[in-house]
Amino acid sequence: MWSKILTLMSLLTASHCTQDTVERETKLGRVMGLQLDVLNKRIEQYQGIPYAEPPLGARRFRASIPLTTWNGTYNATSRRTACPQRGYSGISPTGINYTEDCLHLHVWTPHREQNQHVEPVPVLVWIHGGGFTHGTASNPNYNGSILCAKTGFVVVSMNYRLDILGFLDASSVEAPGNMGLMDQTLALEWDSRERQVLRWRSPQSDPIWRKCGGHERSCSYAITAQSIPIPECCLLSGSLYSIDFYDSPQQSLPDGSPCVKDCELL
Repeated sequence: MWSKILTLMSLLTASHCTQDTVERETKLGRVMGLQLDVLNKRIEQYQGIPYAEPPLGARRFRASIPLTTWNGTYNATSRRTACPQRGYSGISPTGINYTEDCLHLHVWTPHREQNQHVEPVPVLVWIHGGGFTHGTASNPNYNGSILCAKTGFVVVSMNYRLDILGFLDASSVEAPGNMGLMDQTLALEWDSRERQVLRWRSPQSDPIWRKCGGHERSCSYAITAQSIPIPECCLLSGSLYSIDFYDSPQQSLPDGSPCVKDCELL
């Protein structure tokens, strides 16, 4: 048994030994990632690509705004962030920057040479769970490199605002509620825009996976009219209509009042 475990660990370690950089052009600008050899397949990894303006200052509780451009080449080789959240002993991963500037996504895609014609491939979108209170796409357990290598799919995961920062409902423009869900929608719109540039397949081919709190949102994508066509959902837990995930504005405001001036209280 131990020999099998050691063999597997050696395989996973060896599969990531090659790390050359790679640059691609997106609609926001040029982005730099890493080339990885995973399971004898060459893939590209981009970590921490911003898809929205940082939700800071006056934007703290507002709906997210699409990022329009960045200057120069964006370094997406190692940026791992998480949105502020309550600590969960033994669950919160280390080596991650917990910051309000957290609206980033990660991408793993099969490698192609510059100017090489390749057939578009499907995109698998993963939205982490955590009951809308904790979690991050930067969790090492959600690394999509092996899934990309085994399937040949593009794998995309994203952060979204959590807890009070993502779901404070004051029934106003300043805090409309469900900002975390708006973040998810904006990330899906980023994916939809970039697929023509990056040679990904049309949205009609995309499965979308969600776990726990992410499951509730996948239900809503599946049963409501959205500007982004989502043909397939893999629902791993939870329900859109669960009372556990519903807070009225009357509940939300008292919960969020300490955070208005000092989000370190989260």
